[in-house]
Amino acid sequence: MQVYWIADCCHSGDLTRDIAVPGKRPNKPRLFPIPVDMQWRIRTAKYKQIKSRSIINGMLDVGFISGCRSDQTSADTIDGSGRPCGAFTNHFLQVMNDPNAKQLTIRQITTNINQLLRQDGYPQEPQVEGTRVDKIWMT
Repeated sequence: MQVYWIADCCHSGDLTRDIAVPGKRPNKPRLFPIPVDMQWRIRTAKYKQIKSRSIINGMLDVGFISGCRSDQTSADTIDGSGRPCGAFTNHFLQVMNDPNAKQLTIRQITTNINQLLRQDGYPQEPQVEGTRVDKIWMT
């Protein structure tokens, strides 16, 4: 199972980090640990010789794209049909509407979104993290 977590919200770059304490250097981003209730299932599955494709080196196989850096806010915009939406979401959908997008990695997808946001004058810079960063979107 492949999991992609996409967050288009203010300060979304902080979603995978420990809470910052004023005057203290922030911790490095952390990978996505396996929830305790799933650890038991994984041990049981290993015992039964069932392998989980969603686990890599003990971590969930997740790709996370944030709408902006942790020191930025995600802008709002209006999509092509006149509906309000997030600027990141709007540009993500533009990139994903390209038939070749499914053959890109989420790092490449995020780079393309960043380019479109800059072209349209948005200062936010989406970030990408997780074990799926350099894997093809549709594998």
